[in-house]
Amino acid sequence: MLMKEYIKDHRHVLFVAFLCILTGWGMLALYNVEKEAILYTIVLIVVILLLYTITDYRRYKKQHEQMKQILNSYRITDWFPNSTLMQRDMLAILDLLEKERMKDMENYDRQKDQLQDYFSLWAHQIKLPIAALKLLLEDENIDRSECRTQLHRIETYSNMAMAYLRLNSLQTDYLVKELALDPLIRQCIRSFSGECIRKKIRMQFTETNQTVVSDEKWLGFVLEQLLSNAIKYSEYKGLIEIYMEQNTLVIQDHGRGIDAADLHRVFEKGFTGANGRIETSASGIGLYLCKQITDRLHHTLAIESDVGQGTMVMVGLDQIQYRLE
Repeated sequence: MLMKEYIKDHRHVLFVAFLCILTGWGMLALYNVEKEAILYTIVLIVVILLLYTITDYRRYKKQHEQMKQILNSYRITDWFPNSTLMQRDMLAILDLLEKERMKDMENYDRQKDQLQDYFSLWAHQIKLPIAALKLLLEDENIDRSECRTQLHRIETYSNMAMAYLRLNSLQTDYLVKELALDPLIRQCIRSFSGECIRKKIRMQFTETNQTVVSDEKWLGFVLEQLLSNAIKYSEYKGLIEIYMEQNTLVIQDHGRGIDAADLHRVFEKGFTGANGRIETSASGIGLYLCKQITDRLHHTLAIESDVGQGTMVMVGLDQIQYRLE
């Protein structure tokens, strides 16, 4: 098999050697040289060529074995200590490519571990509304409003998982266009009507009358996550205000608030802080996703909060120049 590959790689050299023998034989025959002399000359050339081929094949085989060993080596240059300058340059490039490959493998392993950790937590989270829904369905006097609330929680967790998977996917598409902001906000508010009724939370929405440039689906996901957090950490009979202030959409609650020591880390993946120890269903993924999405949409996302006073989330929606679809 290796000999076949050798012949294939050196077919041009062998073809030229054959032409040289044929030409030499023709020239000698043309000048009426005795056939015996011609035969001896050709045999001598063939023997020299055969000896060269055997020597070169051994070198070829040795290099092939070295290359196979390199595949399991982390330092390629160790295999060629007496290489030329050009070879050392090539080996340095191979070393660099190997380091990049190892880095990619480490990133892949880390992302795989993070994905496994997240979906382990996600499975625990989604069991809670499913269990609550089962209990509600066993009651003869079914509370339809509470059922819708639990179904919405399941839908929210499912959307979060899909967003987590699609965020770094090459197939993630962003359909950026001009869209009316108020209908999108009202749609998000309506989706939480059941939870607001249950906790008697009042949504005070001031019409913005704004048209923004964004992706409707992804911006809607961000708004739903922010409203979900506002409701989750609001007190019973609390108030959530939604209004526009200088091209910045503000979602303000008057609930638990965020500890100052945690405030600068709220956008980190998996960080839950002091509130996470109280609210066991917190995953630390929602705000991370919101930050990643707003960055990609060229929006801004900032949070101000005081413990016991509430939290103000600000989404900057300045008109950015896009190639509109």
